[in-house]
Amino acid sequence: MAAAALAERYPDAKLVLTGVFSDAFQNEFRAVANPQSFFFGTAFEGRSVTFLGAARSTYEEALLTLETVQPRAGERWLLVTSALHMPRAQGVFQTLGWQVMPYPVDYRSTGRLTFSPSLQVGRSLSELDLAVREWGALLVYERTGRIDTSE
Repeated sequence: MAAAALAERYPDAKLVLTGVFSDAFQNEFRAVANPQSFFFGTAFEGRSVTFLGAARSTYEEALLTLETVQPRAGERWLLVTSALHMPRAQGVFQTLGWQVMPYPVDYRSTGRLTFSPSLQVGRSLSELDLAVREWGALLVYERTGRIDTSE
């Protein structure tokens, strides 16, 4: 939804969607909405969008995007991804030499640390699993040089 709002706000911006193939967006980029549409209206009708669905990881997405769009000096690019995933995603882009502006979305926290015991063990374990996976992936990316932390 944030991507749709940004695309509407910046009608001349290039849109690059990674991790998806164009057939997933068959109801999008039309003048009139379908029931499932996010990208619709005059600002989206016929808009050129680059879809990069072939990558298997954040690192491959960054490489493929960099190779495909070949950003020029002075261009401003926003990186829209979940707040949880932003440190790794932005780190990869920066390590590859592409300075992108972070636009984190999908926050899963209020930013306040609270203690609230719950009997919803499954939900708690699922949230813990998500956090451990992302922090683990961040550590692996740092150790393998996909993110340069020397600065």
